[in-house]
Amino acid sequence: MDDVLKWADWLELSATLSADGNSSRGDLEGALRLSAYFDSQQAIENRCNDVFLELADRSSSAGAAYPFSVNASLLDAKGEVKDYLAYFFCLCLSYAGWSKKKGQGQAAARMFEELSCIAAQSYVGGETARFASPRRGGISGLPKSFKQAIAALAAQMAEGGGYRDRPPRSTKDDALDVVAWRHFADRLPGKLVLVGQCASGDDWADKLNDLNPVAFTDEWMIQPIISPMLRAMFIPHRVRRDKWEHCCRRAGLIFDRCRLAHWVHNGAPVPMDAHLAWTTKCLAEVVV
Repeated sequence: MDDVLKWADWLELSATLSADGNSSRGDLEGALRLSAYFDSQQAIENRCNDVFLELADRSSSAGAAYPFSVNASLLDAKGEVKDYLAYFFCLCLSYAGWSKKKGQGQAAARMFEELSCIAAQSYVGGETARFASPRRGGISGLPKSFKQAIAALAAQMAEGGGYRDRPPRSTKDDALDVVAWRHFADRLPGKLVLVGQCASGDDWADKLNDLNPVAFTDEWMIQPIISPMLRAMFIPHRVRRDKWEHCCRRAGLIFDRCRLAHWVHNGAPVPMDAHLAWTTKCLAEVVV
């Protein structure tokens, strides 16, 4: 592994799991020497600089939701996992990875979708629904049936006019996972609407173009959504800065780990006992 983002994750987890609650530039240098990717001390120092610049950027991007204090040579944990749960949940999900074959992977993906709903609601300052399949209550409350979910979503948004009958085919969520909107007092069509896709796996970059909001609403709703829709992608990962604009052009607003944690942290408190249990279990099993 020689990836600035992964090394930064490693240093964060090392600080979280260490007895003294911190990790240092020296710890990172030692790990880099053992990695066999570097053939000189200068190369190691350059990589350390890159990693600490990434950590400083995370601190700036997440703000009060960032669980660490950063200086030139030390990363200090600031509090308990429960106090920075959104960030730690995403860190564990990104670092440990998951797949549908790994038992709890599917549950973690569902929890990430719920976390994304919380962030989207906080960001738009309105209401939200989790449309992702399987729909089983939780934060969204949408029916399990695709047809009924479309009808319920249109009613809640006061947009779209309901479900538009189409020839039957296998449809779960058609790449739509998160919807958030902000009504005016008149609740008339024409409002702020954000539609998003969640991608918690390492293959998130392959899904940048999957969601087409206009095609979705034209296909499944009786009437078009009046206002332009903000398209978004929610990921528990960080994005390399040289890839950021490329990703935003294709996926719309990117809610990476830091943006997502910021908006969850600054939103209304929501019970997240399942997220805490999963994160605590994951941290207990992580080897750094």
